[in-house]
Amino acid sequence: MSLFAMMDDPYQSLAAFARRAGAYRKPKRAYESFLWASFFRAHVPIHDTSEAAFALALTQAVRFARAREAASLPGFVGDR
Repeated sequence: MSLFAMMDDPYQSLAAFARRAGAYRKPKRAYESFLWASFFRAHVPIHDTSEAAFALALTQAVRFARAREAASLPGFVGDR
């Protein structure tokens, strides 16, 4: 299997976009971003593959990333 054959994980993308939007600080270890993707998978539905669905999910992800439920995650910044 090549790297190009791997499927995209929309929750990894969601975590990256949420971080770039300031929802949380960049974790010190690379694997810690998987924790954010897992957190979003449990809290933020992505209804389809449209840009509108992703934009809605991103808005929700930013809100959830600043909530108390995310306080134990690396890079947590809380509600600003």
